[in-house]
Parts: sequence; C-alpha cells; structure tokens
Amino acid sequence: GDILILYAVAGAVLYPLRKARPKTLISLSILCLLFSSAVFAISGSVMEEARDAAIEIDSNPSESHSEEKYQLAELWTSSENQFQHNESAMQKELEIRQGGYFEIAEYGAKNVIENWFFFVPLYMFWDCVGMMLLGMALYRLGFLSGKGTKKEYLRFTIIGFSIGLAVNGFELYQGIVNDFDALVVSGYFQGTYHLGRVGMALGWLGAIMLFCQTNVLNGLRLRLAAVGRTALSNYLLHSVLCLVIFSGAGFGLVGVLERWQLYVIVVLIWSLQLIVSPWWLKRYAFGPAEWLWRSLTYNSKQKWRL
Repeated sequence: GDILILYAVAGAVLYPLRKARPKTLISLSILCLLFSSAVFAISGSVMEEARDAAIEIDSNPSESHSEEKYQLAELWTSSENQFQHNESAMQKELEIRQGGYFEIAEYGAKNVIENWFFFVPLYMFWDCVGMMLLGMALYRLGFLSGKGTKKEYLRFTIIGFSIGLAVNGFELYQGIVNDFDALVVSGYFQGTYHLGRVGMALGWLGAIMLFCQTNVLNGLRLRLAAVGRTALSNYLLHSVLCLVIFSGAGFGLVGVLERWQLYVIVVLIWSLQLIVSPWWLKRYAFGPAEWLWRSLTYNSKQKWRL
C-alpha cells in the first residue's frame, strides 16, 4: 500500500492543474520525465564510479587514496546488498518475511521510511508525477474515453510499441553482454528507461482502446471493464491475498515456489478477479474500497446497492 501514499501525494500536488490545457500537461510531463531520466543516468554513472573505487581500494588496501575515492567506496559498500547477490542478506530477509505479521510490518515500515527520505523525492516522485501528467493530458484529449478513431489508436499502438520495443531491446542487449550487471539492468540507473516505458505504455493504451472499439471477445472486455471499475478494491485484494500466500502471517511460501509456480498464482488471482468483479457490480454500485473512497471524498454516504 505504500505506493498509494505516493499516488495521493502526487494527486494533491497536481490538483491545481486539473483544468490545464493538454498541451501544458504534456509539456510538464516531458520536463518531469527528462529530469527523472537525467537523475537515473547520473545515478548510474556515480554508482559505477563508486564500485570501481571500492574495487581499487580493496585491491590495494596499503596504498593511499583520495578522500573522494574513499567516500565513493563507502557509498558502494553501504548499498552493495541492493545490487549484488548476498546469500546471508537474502536469508535474513526471507526469515523476516516468513515470520509473524508484526515482524513483517516493522521491517516494511523501516523500508518505507527510508524510501520517503531519499528514494521517493529523488526517483519515484518525478516518475509518478510525469506519468500522471501524461495520463491527465490523454484524458483531456479524449484518448482514454474512446473518442479517437480506430486509425488513430492503431497509429498509437504501432508507434508506441516500435519505440518501446526498440529501447527495451537495446537495454536487454546491454544486460546480456554485461552478464546482467545490476547497474546495467536496473531501470533506475538507465537514462533510456522512461523512453522505453512511455513507448510501451502508449502502445498498450492504443491496443486496449482499439480492443474496446471492436466486437471481439465482448465477454472478456466486459469482465476487464468490471475489474477496472473496482481497481482499488482489486489492488488491495492483491495485497491481502499475497500476504496470506507468501508471508509468515499466512502460508509462508515466500522463497519456496519456483518461478513457473508464481505464474500459476498470477493466473489464479487474475481469474478470481475476472469472476468476482462483474458478479459484485451486478449487485453493488461500486467496489467496497471505491464506495468508501467516494463517500469520504464527497462527505456523504454514496449509493451502495443497485
């Protein structure tokens, strides 16, 4: 649920722009994503220097090095566990996640607090705001409400996927030739991350809107629409189900299942939501979380049953 806090903060910051022109929103989105891309690229360069400094000092411990090099080496040492495979650190985290609810909550709270003092303001905030601004612009243009033509959505799909797949393919190639070096494969250290991400997002949006304008698989389309109308409830349901399945507060299966078995869990949860969401909306006006959200927003009890 920590990402919901970020969404709430970003939404509050962007509230004054709710009536801004699409052109203004797109311009601000580009600025935010360019700034974020620059931060990612600089971070990757700094961490690479830090790792090189740590390797050099470890290789020649008796030699004297500059203060800057020692500081860089300390930076790498303090964050090494996030980028390098560390069996003892992984085992410690598994033990915590397989523990009781309060033990897991304490561990999660500590990570959230650390993120909000560094990771969120430097990385995640600009990322989130940039994408929200783009979404606001597309909504104001009627793109998300199906006002575009099939030709326009097809064009978006082709251009978006062409850019996204080209950039992501380049990043994958870089990962392979560098033996999946953590500093190469991590999106937060790649200046090209947002270009590939936005391209793929626009490609998928175009494909989804094109799908919505066809008469193909109407049953599936209606079920997906129901899941979308209860998106917050389904998101929270994900959290609860995965807490029960993977944490020590439930079955404690974290670190136990193979990767292919995790995909089985994904399909089962998706299937559950595709079945339950339309069933629920035949009886109630909103999902439970959406109903509470709207009631609090409008300061009045919203219609519940149909």
